[in-house]
Amino acid sequence: MNNDKNYRVGWVIPNQIAALTHYTPEIMLDEFQAIAVESEALATSATDRFHLIIDNRIMNMAFVPDLATIRQAAPYTNNPLLQHIIMIKPEQMQGSANELPSYTDDHLTLTYVDSLEDAVNLLKAQDDDLRWHEVDSDFFPNARFG
Repeated sequence: MNNDKNYRVGWVIPNQIAALTHYTPEIMLDEFQAIAVESEALATSATDRFHLIIDNRIMNMAFVPDLATIRQAAPYTNNPLLQHIIMIKPEQMQGSANELPSYTDDHLTLTYVDSLEDAVNLLKAQDDDLRWHEVDSDFFPNARFG
């Protein structure tokens, strides 16, 4: 974890799986803006189709946004190489991610999951070309990708 930031944006698998994770339950406006700038730079650096995991497990959120809201709030999600957004719903939200709808718009799908493990399993089932041997194990230190 970078101690000066309450979040991390980066590649979990270079040029294949990008991720955003939060280290505190609240996000300030300046942090939201910094996340947008860093995420735009990351998406712009992509040279092939990729996926995005948004880790909201510890966030204080009353609802999860739909795809149209995400695309409006985060223009980097309009990158034509971005194939799938997998959003891990906040743990404090009632109910299961299975109760939430998935969204598809043009080339992009948004799916909600309950855990990082669910996100990894979903990507493994949908994309045989992911290079799991290149995972940055420091991004999600307690995760199992094997």
